[in-house]
Amino acid sequence: MIFECGSCKKKYKYDESKLGDKSSVKAKCPNCGSIIEIQNPSYIESITQVSREKLSPSMEEEIGEQTIAAGKASSTGLLKMPEGKKLSLAVIQGNQVGEVFKVIKPRTIIGRSEADIIIKDLEASRQHAAIEVMGDRILLRDLGSTNGTFVDEKSITTAYLDNQIEFRIGTTIFMLIITEA
Repeated sequence: MIFECGSCKKKYKYDESKLGDKSSVKAKCPNCGSIIEIQNPSYIESITQVSREKLSPSMEEEIGEQTIAAGKASSTGLLKMPEGKKLSLAVIQGNQVGEVFKVIKPRTIIGRSEADIIIKDLEASRQHAAIEVMGDRILLRDLGSTNGTFVDEKSITTAYLDNQIEFRIGTTIFMLIITEA
């Protein structure tokens, strides 16, 4: 499989069989030294879809198509930061209210520990959710957390995010902010 460094954009080849049953592995870019997270395509293809409890059939179909498209993009290495834009997560409620985290990698893990963005929230799992960026499309993915991830107070497994949309992990509420670079 081919993957790209999110920082220097250099492309590398990686043997998928080394991933085994792990969802991803981390490696250091030989060119710039950045940490790269390599996604396991087999794991990503087993993607689960948004909770369908209160969705209309047309919404289910649209979300299903988006989720499948996201899975294909992830598994083919199309995760990449948008050109000319910066992404940030602002904490608008919780222990770290007012804090702003920059999203600098196409796959950013949010959690209590062992994550790219660490939040001080006892209701958050160690690796709770991930932001996956595919150019202008931004996907929020719950990583099998204990207490769930919520958009509009609905439990999700995956959901696309737009500018200034809010989501909750534990007792922490984030707002995605997209600005021009």
